[in-house]
Amino acid sequence: MSGAVPTYDLYGENHPKRPDFWLHWETIASRSQLHNWEIKTHRHAAFFQILYFRGGTGDAVFGAHSHPIQPPVMITVPPQCEHGFRFSRDMDGMVITMLAARFGSSGRTICDAGMPPRLISLVPDHADAAFLTHSLERLCAE
Repeated sequence: MSGAVPTYDLYGENHPKRPDFWLHWETIASRSQLHNWEIKTHRHAAFFQILYFRGGTGDAVFGAHSHPIQPPVMITVPPQCEHGFRFSRDMDGMVITMLAARFGSSGRTICDAGMPPRLISLVPDHADAAFLTHSLERLCAE
């Protein structure tokens, strides 16, 4: 994962006009399997992403650093953050992509460009992690 880092709307997509959505949801498999389970290093100009992994294995790459994905885990990726992923074929999860500007001033601490990405382990015995997992599972069911 080296060379010039492209900027996309959604991975692999560039549109001459501003995207017509402020919220997009898809499974990890839906896009990853099209790219042999590797999402090469890229960035998004205006999007904040939440990725939720509940099974499988992989690596998250932020800049020059690789981090193992050990589900259950949630990853937040702010705008302009260089990121990429390598997944096992059994990776189970979802990615939510949101227009960061829609958060207004309430989103400054998590989705401003320049903020670091976060890997948040969702160990089941922690109350906040259980709440996040329950909320993400409800989104998956929706």
